Amino acid sequence: YNYPNPITDGLTTFRFYIDNPATSQIKVNIYNSAGFLVESKMKDSDIVLNEFNEIKWDVSNFDAGFYLAEIKPDFGESELVRLVIIK
Repeated sequence: YNYPNPITDGLTTFRFYIDNPATSQIKVNIYNSAGFLVESKMKDSDIVLNEFNEIKWDVSNFDAGFYLAEIKPDFGESELVRLVIIK
């Protein structure tokens, strides 16, 4: 998930739990409402097993609207999160 959502202050944080020891990298792909990839964030260091991990996203350069974020580990299933940016 991410917080805050809706995003009003220009910054949001993706939070995810890692419980698979084979996971060494998390990638967050962010898509606009038309389905185009607009940004990709990655965390490949400081991943803590059996705890919550976070990736911050600065949205100040993005237009207001609806976005989708795919949180994708290098091992396991990805999750889709809906985001709203309000300006």
